[in-house]
Amino acid sequence: MSVIIDGMDQHCTSIPQLHPTPKALSYNDQLHTHITGALVHGRGQHAYIDFNEYPHDSNLTINILLNILVRYADSLPPVLYLQLDNTSRENKNRHLFSFLSLLLELNIFKKRHHWHHHILSSHPDGQPTLVEKSFADINIIHLPDKLQPYLEEVDIEAWRSLYELLTLEEEENEEDSTVRWPICDLLIMAKQPTDRPQLEEHACNTEDETFRQVHIGPKVKEQRTEVRERDMVATYLPEYSTHWPQVGCIRSVHEDKSLQIEWYTGTLTSKWKEVKVPVKGQKGRKQLWVETIDSSSVILPPFSLTAGEKLPLQTVNGLREKHSSYFQ
Repeated sequence: MSVIIDGMDQHCTSIPQLHPTPKALSYNDQLHTHITGALVHGRGQHAYIDFNEYPHDSNLTINILLNILVRYADSLPPVLYLQLDNTSRENKNRHLFSFLSLLLELNIFKKRHHWHHHILSSHPDGQPTLVEKSFADINIIHLPDKLQPYLEEVDIEAWRSLYELLTLEEEENEEDSTVRWPICDLLIMAKQPTDRPQLEEHACNTEDETFRQVHIGPKVKEQRTEVRERDMVATYLPEYSTHWPQVGCIRSVHEDKSLQIEWYTGTLTSKWKEVKVPVKGQKGRKQLWVETIDSSSVILPPFSLTAGEKLPLQTVNGLREKHSSYFQ
């Protein structure tokens, strides 16, 4: 199996690309888009795109290589030929060579060249810590204003939406317990022998366990569908069709499947807060707006607000998909 992995010059892929380039726009005003290409000879071509929310180091190279190996796990040959740039930051370093040595130690690949020696003194336990996204180097908040003279309004709005989505991703900091180190799935899918203690430890395999299909791309959280007290839910009630989205917090769940809900107010990208209404007969006093609705009015899986009191990105995307269904 022959694999070539290489990244493009970011000056060529930063967006927007305007010709001729306006003098009012500089390189720092663009969204620095990084594209890494992978060519698997005779099998396929793959592209991995990021906005520098992840560090560009050996972890990026290992991640891409692992995704490729998992993709072709059912037909891996005994030898891997890997072609990379001669850069110490991403490729030519002890981290990548230790990972390649681990692939041999776990019998994922079997051929050892004359230069190969045992780099690892033992197989690592557990799985690596998940690298958190960081948007500190992404600053396009003022870009829509700068682009106003050069683009149509629909394009300007698309840039604003992109900035809002990136902001939501930055605030989405809930722990994802479903994340698995892909090498565990690689061992299982490649049907490696499990008579060695190290392999059993890495595969985390049990006879009754059903393994999920491997997902290549952004991490996806498994969402439950049943609702509980204090869940946030998105609903659609025809009598409130002028209000979108309709979001509330479940106060109680009744046996007849009705829900007592506290209504909230906000938009797809703003903060959400409780709605308070005047108390009848008590001038100046307000209380939470509480209403009982049927559970069939809930249109998305339950969720929690982000640390910034905003809708999580997955809910925002779900509401945008639902919008056309209810308002066409």
